[in-house]
Amino acid sequence: MTVTQVEWIEEVVEVEARFTPRGMRPMAFVWQGRRRPVRQVTCVWTERDGQLVRRCFALTDGEAAYELRFEPRSLRWQLTRLALEG
Repeated sequence: MTVTQVEWIEEVVEVEARFTPRGMRPMAFVWQGRRRPVRQVTCVWTERDGQLVRRCFALTDGEAAYELRFEPRSLRWQLTRLALEG
């Protein structure tokens, strides 16, 4: 995918996730009233800000690339970025 535009979204979203002994994986998320199945998780990392810990996921639904962030303390998912192919 050749990315030509990145948009900062930073919206709380609903996420369907699978939890296993190896960790968690987003399976689908709802954004703008549309359910978007996750086709592939391309990268996973952890962000720390003091005591705040976030799990971040770069993923694609086959049409665009997204970044989701999970905050375990609040159990909140956020869509942080959208990368569009031009």
